[in-house]
Amino acid sequence: MYVGLNGFEGESSNARVYCTGPEEPNFLRLSSTDAATGAYHVSWNHPQTMPTSYDVYVVDSSSSGSSVNVVGGLTADISALISASAETYQIGVTSVFTCASADSDGSGVASTGCFKSQLQRLLHNICVIRDLESDMNSTITVYAAPGQPNLAILSPNYPPTGFELNVTLAVTDFDTGSVSVDIYRTLDGVDEGIVVENAVAGIPFLDTNNLEPGTMYSYHAVAVYHEASSVSSPEVSGCTLPGIPLNFRVQYTTDGSVFAAWNAPNGGITDYEILDMTTPGASPVAMATLMGTAAVTEADITSLVSNTNYTIGVRSTFLCPADSATVYSDYADSVGGTTRPAVPVITSVTGLDTNSIQINFTTTDAMTGLAFTVFSKGIEVGSVSSGDAFFTHTGVLAGSENIYTLMATNNGLDSDLSLPFVGCSFPNHPSNVYFSPLGPNSIEYLWSYPADSAPDSGNVYYDLVINGTTDQDNLDGLGYVKTGLLPMESYNFSVVTVLVCDSGAPHEYLSSEMGATDYLAYTAPEAPVLALDGPSTVSSIGVTLENPGSNTWTSPYDKIRIFRDGFQVSVFTGTDDPFQLNDTGLVPATQYAYEAEVTWNRLTAYSDAPLYECTYPEVPQNLHAIPHEWYGINVFWEAPLGNTVTKFQIKINVTGEDDWEDVGLNYRFSVRNPATPVDFDIVGTEYNLLGFFTAKETAGVKTILPNSAYEIQVRALYDCVGTSTTYEGESVSVTGMTAPYPPQAVALTPIDEEAIEVSWTVVTSPEVLTYDILQCDSNLTTCNTVASEVTTSPYTVTGLTMASFYCFDVVAKWNGLSTSVLGRKKWLTDYQDYLDSPESVLTEDVYFYETQLTFTNYTHGYYDTLCSCTYPPPPITIGWDQHNSSGIYYTWTMPDLSAQRTQKSTLTSQNMTLASVAFYDNVAASEVELHYDTTEYIFDGFNPIESHILQVKSRLVCPDRKSEVADADSTVLDSQALNITGWTRPTIPTIDSITQESSNPDEDLNIAYSTPDTEVIYFYLDRDFSNSGLNDTALFKVDMGLTPGTAYNYSVYAHHQTGSGEKFVPSDIPTLAQTKVDNVNSVQFDWTAPTTGQYIGFNYTSDLGTTFTFTTDLEVTLTDLDWCTQWTFDVYSVGDCGANPDVLSENPQSLSDYLTPKIPSIEATSEAVSDTEINVFYSDPNEDLGCAADILIYRDGEEVANLSAPGSGFHGDTGLVGASVYEYRISAARGSQQSLLSDTFVLCTAPTPLSAADVQCVPEPLYSRLEWASNSSSDVNLTYNIEITGDLTRSYNQVPGQQFRLGVFAPASLHVLSVTISSSFQCPKTSGEETMTSTGDVAITLDCYTLPDQVAITEEASDGSSLELSWVHAGGSDLFLVRITPFASENNDGGSQSINMTESTYIFTELDGKSTYTVEIINVFNGMQSTVATYEYDSSSDNTLIGLPFIAGVIVLVLVCIVAVALLGLLIFGLYKLVMFLKANGASAKPNTVEPDRLNTPEEVEEVDWTINNGYNLRAEYNATKFPRT
Repeated sequence: MYVGLNGFEGESSNARVYCTGPEEPNFLRLSSTDAATGAYHVSWNHPQTMPTSYDVYVVDSSSSGSSVNVVGGLTADISALISASAETYQIGVTSVFTCASADSDGSGVASTGCFKSQLQRLLHNICVIRDLESDMNSTITVYAAPGQPNLAILSPNYPPTGFELNVTLAVTDFDTGSVSVDIYRTLDGVDEGIVVENAVAGIPFLDTNNLEPGTMYSYHAVAVYHEASSVSSPEVSGCTLPGIPLNFRVQYTTDGSVFAAWNAPNGGITDYEILDMTTPGASPVAMATLMGTAAVTEADITSLVSNTNYTIGVRSTFLCPADSATVYSDYADSVGGTTRPAVPVITSVTGLDTNSIQINFTTTDAMTGLAFTVFSKGIEVGSVSSGDAFFTHTGVLAGSENIYTLMATNNGLDSDLSLPFVGCSFPNHPSNVYFSPLGPNSIEYLWSYPADSAPDSGNVYYDLVINGTTDQDNLDGLGYVKTGLLPMESYNFSVVTVLVCDSGAPHEYLSSEMGATDYLAYTAPEAPVLALDGPSTVSSIGVTLENPGSNTWTSPYDKIRIFRDGFQVSVFTGTDDPFQLNDTGLVPATQYAYEAEVTWNRLTAYSDAPLYECTYPEVPQNLHAIPHEWYGINVFWEAPLGNTVTKFQIKINVTGEDDWEDVGLNYRFSVRNPATPVDFDIVGTEYNLLGFFTAKETAGVKTILPNSAYEIQVRALYDCVGTSTTYEGESVSVTGMTAPYPPQAVALTPIDEEAIEVSWTVVTSPEVLTYDILQCDSNLTTCNTVASEVTTSPYTVTGLTMASFYCFDVVAKWNGLSTSVLGRKKWLTDYQDYLDSPESVLTEDVYFYETQLTFTNYTHGYYDTLCSCTYPPPPITIGWDQHNSSGIYYTWTMPDLSAQRTQKSTLTSQNMTLASVAFYDNVAASEVELHYDTTEYIFDGFNPIESHILQVKSRLVCPDRKSEVADADSTVLDSQALNITGWTRPTIPTIDSITQESSNPDEDLNIAYSTPDTEVIYFYLDRDFSNSGLNDTALFKVDMGLTPGTAYNYSVYAHHQTGSGEKFVPSDIPTLAQTKVDNVNSVQFDWTAPTTGQYIGFNYTSDLGTTFTFTTDLEVTLTDLDWCTQWTFDVYSVGDCGANPDVLSENPQSLSDYLTPKIPSIEATSEAVSDTEINVFYSDPNEDLGCAADILIYRDGEEVANLSAPGSGFHGDTGLVGASVYEYRISAARGSQQSLLSDTFVLCTAPTPLSAADVQCVPEPLYSRLEWASNSSSDVNLTYNIEITGDLTRSYNQVPGQQFRLGVFAPASLHVLSVTISSSFQCPKTSGEETMTSTGDVAITLDCYTLPDQVAITEEASDGSSLELSWVHAGGSDLFLVRITPFASENNDGGSQSINMTESTYIFTELDGKSTYTVEIINVFNGMQSTVATYEYDSSSDNTLIGLPFIAGVIVLVLVCIVAVALLGLLIFGLYKLVMFLKANGASAKPNTVEPDRLNTPEEVEEVDWTINNGYNLRAEYNATKFPRT
């Protein structure tokens, strides 16, 4: 064990190298011979110690010989040393070792002229020795090779099959009895080995061994005598036949060609021949030769006769490279092909009527035996086989454009399709023709696309006929506006459909027949003239109405009305012109819009754009004033009538001006300084009077001072937008006061680690103020009082925490009012926002008093002084250690300020900064500012063996300033310094020379070294970077007992002793920690150095003190530990006292624990068992180490199982939630050690099956809706599969959401269904996405109802005093709920009457002949109610408005009742036609997923066994919307 001496050690010198002699090689052998060429090679194995090179010797029978040197190999070519074959030689090999000595940095230079003698070694020289050789090895015997044989290919070259060749051995010039001959085969230059062994000359050899067709092979022979072989014979070559083409077939035919194909055989192919083999017994006739296209295995054979049978064959050819001759394979099996019939031609297509079209055609072939198929737009519509040359296509849609093609068929072969030909059917006339009057002078005529017609493809136009004359032709829209008409006139009109058919040039025009009866249209009356007389009070407005024309009020108009904000306020039936109305009972400060209307023939005309007028505002309520700091007064009031006023006016009794000032919503004056107008901002009913503002009409400035009282008046204003007029209300008054001015010149001064001084300017005039000191958080948002009623400045706050950031506020108090520094800051911040954006920013509080003071100066010269810091504490300890001859390394420990280091000031955007400051010898210029966590530093540039005072202190930079502001730098606080004295090392010694000891040069070396230092120096010598145990003050050492032929590295370091030599015990090590587990058999430890006393290093043991290891590091790693066994570790500090023995500290630091286990893993076989249980399979790698660990299982970050050393296995996790995603991780534990968590493994539970309580059937008007409760967690999105039996049998898959519509049923109907709903979702399982499906789903029986149908009401008779109504509905009904409003009787005046009845007709009597009545009817079935059907009846005019609100729309059709009935019939007929169409066309569709508020598809219709696809369903919804039930 090496522990060192007390003193200062220099760095190690450069290493030097020296060598001993080599060993001899072994296992010499002859590796290869070739007597014909004279080539010979020998090889050997290297000795235990690798030499530099080898010398190989060859000696003949006369003992003469030569040698060759081999570097970097174990084989040699000795061909040049052999003079003739069949002679015997002795061969030997020796090792040669070249020694080079140099500095360890490679700076030595090689020397020449060295010889074998005692080695004189000089510094930086290299000596090379070539004569250190071992003894010669053993001898071997070699033989000469025989002569060269010859080969030949026998005739014929190409036998009948493609898989054999004849080869023979020719006469040779040597005795074949003692020499054997082997024949080899090659393919493409690659030797395939021996095909004949011991071949006999003149006897042919038939090669049938694994030959490929269409391939050239080469052969050569080699003679063998003992271990020697002859030169190979010249190669001879031959080819095999090509293979027969495979799978010869006809792909397709035309009327003049056959397209054939085949598969290429194995082996070489040059080309293919196509042959005509149609005539039996005749020689095949070549049809095509595909020269040089062996890769092409298909051919298009053209110029053939149509409708003819052909027999076709094919064979392959190969051009042999050996003799350029072509060889052929046999023919492949022949095939046959037949041409197709000619293409027919369509000559014309003619429309016959709205539903049929005739197609005429011809063909070049004879009609006999031919059949023709007719297609329309690619779909077959019929066929002709009777010899006719025409076809009639019936059942087409009216106005349809069809594209026809034709195909001929004969003997199962079809011709190509003919060229297309276009034809059209006649169109139907338009449907849904109606009109809309657009005022007194224009009518809009409207219609729909013709019913039962083909879709519009842009070729349909319309003619408009008015009063028997075509007014507009070729209209391409579904409407037209006719202008220039007279008011209140009627016109007859009709619309004709025109279809442009693209059947040729010119186009064909087909027109529909005009309807038998024209439609009747009307223009509207002219608008009345309305005028307003202005507001008379806060609650009334005058209105005047004039006749627009020469007609009297009563004729021909039906009714004249006046409306306010859309509600009727007067019905005019008199003869006054104009008519005047005083509208009373209005709301103050409110704008109203007035309109008038006249009605003729149920057509209404309105007055021009609404006229607007407003009422006056009332006075403000509850006016009061509150001081706003020192510079203003907040004035509050309540707006009259719910704050309907637009703005307010305010004035204050400041000397010099008492005019009203306008204030209001988002209103501002223009203000920048006391000489210009001040900015006001009021929101709602709060108004802030600021320090300065300018009078409107007189010069001078109004000033609001601190500690003052003022009278303030407020009145409401209302801006009438419609009239651009402002109405002023009466005013109210209140008295307001201002608060004292905030403290000035506030400053904070750090005193020590626990105190900060707060100072400010004390105000004593005109009255004495008192002050409170508040301590605030770093954001200056929350403050607490630390001192009250303070009258003098400064004030010292004590009991604070060291190195901490503190903020304070000072509050001035007077007469119950107070103002703080922070309040002043808030005002100035808002003012800066205003200065930054004067045109757009509207802040709630724009207050200022010292307007000439800029924001930046104010913030950093005044406000930032509210925050400062306490002083930081000094470092705890300081120590030092050697570094080198010019530097000193020293360390220190700092107080734990982790809590303080997180402090910051959000308002200044600065963090508190802590640093360590290192310096020496009290020189300020040597200061180095370091990171606070840095506890070491090296000062350099000193002399060897020199002492210096090393110093360190704490530094704190307080976040109380913004660093970019020049006039307010951050506060920097330094602690007291901690000192220690340290020394530099001695100078690195120099190795002067290394020489061999003359008495024993192979085992002893002399090392000489020197140093420039003059102090007493001890030298330590290391060999191969380990202490050799040589230390002394001498400058020369002999290293003995070395191994010959070995290189050694030497280094020397110096040691200077400065201690007294007295023995001392070092301080104990403060802490020891296990910092990291590298793997399952190693542990890393680290510890801290003693904070006091001296030490030279540390001793540690892991075997309870049996052996110790010395180190100067503060960490060590133990390896090769037993995982299952508890380890121990003890570490001591080591002291040194010069010549006295080293000593250990009295109390070691000790640790004992187990190694951390390996991380277990979750297996991919983990799976869900049910909706509440998951099996987690895992494997424990610690089992392979012979010591299983405890297994801890975590679900979603929480431990759910702790298994005691189970080994690999599984855990059943129960009590889970269905359809949930869980994340599992596991770890292993032993003792107090626990492995890291495994990778996350995602698993899911299956969905929970639905129960009967979860599912219900909800009735709707035309369908029943399934609803079910969610059986999933929030982690997943479930989809559902629904199976329905009973009155319906249906299946739906992948349904989202929790509801589903069950088709279109009859109203008020019941369907008993058995419903099974299963759920599923995609689980993001780690080992691969998995579909999770519920199990155990049960069938649930449901009664599914539809709501009763809304009734359609019809007026049967009325006379003003009675009204007879009847109504109809679809589906079932139990009773009707009937109500009429208003209803007057002896016991009911103006209310409503309700009647329950089962009949569908009723007569209402005792009507007053002047009121408008509303009748409401509800259909009830099985306790369920339909939507309300409403009917309005005006008993004064005996006119009925059906299905419209009281304020009618723009259009009321004359025959609305008839149209309503017709629309109902059209809806029923349309649904019937839709059903018939879909049944005829086999409509069906796959299920689609749509939003919950729309019908799902496919949709079922009761008692009809077919489904409606989504497109037709949407069309049905559209028709139901366009033609509602009435």
